[in-house]
Amino acid sequence: MSAWVWIIALYFGLRYFGVAGVGVLLAALLAGQWLTRLVTVMAQRARFMDQRRAQLANPADYEARHQLGAIYLRGRRYAKAAHYLEEAHEMMRGNRHADPDPQLMLDCARVRFARGDFAGAAALAGEVADEHPSHRPGDADLLAARAYSRLGSSGEALGRYAKAAARCPSSAEACFRQAQALAADGRPAEARASIHEHQTGSAGAPLFLRRRNRWWRLALLCFPVARFLPIR
Repeated sequence: MSAWVWIIALYFGLRYFGVAGVGVLLAALLAGQWLTRLVTVMAQRARFMDQRRAQLANPADYEARHQLGAIYLRGRRYAKAAHYLEEAHEMMRGNRHADPDPQLMLDCARVRFARGDFAGAAALAGEVADEHPSHRPGDADLLAARAYSRLGSSGEALGRYAKAAARCPSSAEACFRQAQALAADGRPAEARASIHEHQTGSAGAPLFLRRRNRWWRLALLCFPVARFLPIR
């Protein structure tokens, strides 16, 4: 949801309803956001099932299962997403004639991370990063690093964060997470240096990229405080 909606809601809520009214208003907005996402996912699923019913019935067609799992993943229906994505991944692995699909593997790693299987997410995301480095550069390294961080493996996490920042130098998220990990490892000078390098190198980035990274760029500006936030 747009940040402007939240700002307007806070302004009018405080002005006309007070603190209690703001709480009710925010709860209504969150409920509306959740309901909108649920309805969207159900509509996408219904359209997909109508279009691909025959392909889903085919035990050799893993692409249809991948697409359906991706719909559930976008809607944060992780149990359903895991069912279809893991099934598609197993079918792809078992097909000798199928080329590895790095997007399927990355989606499968994402749903494992969302469901708390950090070891499985780290292994699969690391495989994508190592075997398919040109596919969405930096994304797989970043996911693997986050998974290693949740496992408490700081050395592996720092290595993957460094690769993510190198492969996608415009990513403010990769820079922030790398700096956060460096600071937590007792290396604040290196954390500051990595932030400075990113800010210098991305100063001339296109407007659409700066907008996409705006919240992570703000976190970098507030890094001395933001580094302590429980960002997972």
